[in-house]
Amino acid sequence: MVRNRCSCARGCVRPTVPVTDLESQIMKAVALTGPQRLEVIDVPSPKLSSDKDVLLKIERVGVCGSDLHYFEHGRIGSRVVRPPFIPGHECSGIVVEIGAAVTRVKQGQRVAVDPAMSCGHCDQCLSGRPHTCRNLRFLG
Repeated sequence: MVRNRCSCARGCVRPTVPVTDLESQIMKAVALTGPQRLEVIDVPSPKLSSDKDVLLKIERVGVCGSDLHYFEHGRIGSRVVRPPFIPGHECSGIVVEIGAAVTRVKQGQRVAVDPAMSCGHCDQCLSGRPHTCRNLRFLG
């Protein structure tokens, strides 16, 4: 049996278990399943759906104010979440796969995700201020 060193500070040794085809199609996620209720659930493993997509192996996730509002109240302002909801739109990780049209990142590169998505067309975006976009949306 092959053994791998764990990445924890103790450097434990754990056996490597072969991954089945079905196991490679699902992954675990922490999901908000109701107000003040988190559960570990199985979700489909993400796949690239466009030639502009980037697939990350998430390594760190920040908990921000909106995540706390979702946890405490199930909503933030008029936005009500529908369970199961996976929080954690502020994250970093390693690029594991890129679409054919992606040129700004490479496989194996460490990246941080900016969850703000500007429209690129409003006066704010066109004047070089996408962070004040009039149509700003957020991941998560």
